Amino acid sequence: MGEGKPIHAFVFTGYGAFQTPELAMAVHLDEGVSVCNMEQPEVIVATGGCSRMKTMPGRSEAQSILEYIGPRLTYQPIIVSEENSLTTLDNVRNTDTQLRKVHGYDPKDILVTFWCDPTRKPSINLIGKPIFGNALRVRTGSVKVVDDSSMMNLIARVVTWAASKSSFIDNHFRARRHKHFAES
Repeated sequence: MGEGKPIHAFVFTGYGAFQTPELAMAVHLDEGVSVCNMEQPEVIVATGGCSRMKTMPGRSEAQSILEYIGPRLTYQPIIVSEENSLTTLDNVRNTDTQLRKVHGYDPKDILVTFWCDPTRKPSINLIGKPIFGNALRVRTGSVKVVDDSSMMNLIARVVTWAASKSSFIDNHFRARRHKHFAES
């Protein structure tokens, strides 16, 4: 690598896939697939770990996303499934690990587009810029999958930012999320 046009990786984040009405998520994913079919990124990454036990027992958000988008793609990209994420911070960090360490992409030679709910855009920009720099693009669809007016969403943004700065907060936040998913 290092020569010519950068490789484009398009990342579908799993946040909210099991907290939202089915129709809203379908519209969100369909819009992302439409962008992929037009731009044809070389790599598609689906992120998202454990799902809520009541909605999709034993399945990851990444698996569900890939099953949904796969038949709708009109070309054959490299598919990467990242199934260890429990948080938005995990989505960004684990995508970096997958692309850089597992697949050998040099950060200088890649353009990374995160496709997310509009409520996640500020968080992904905040945590993604130090990791991906100018190679980061964050795009959203027309539908809000999650209500961004809630106090919980504001708190989640603050905690995400704090977790990106402190491993103690990150570990505490991850443990709470894991416990929440295990109980739901």
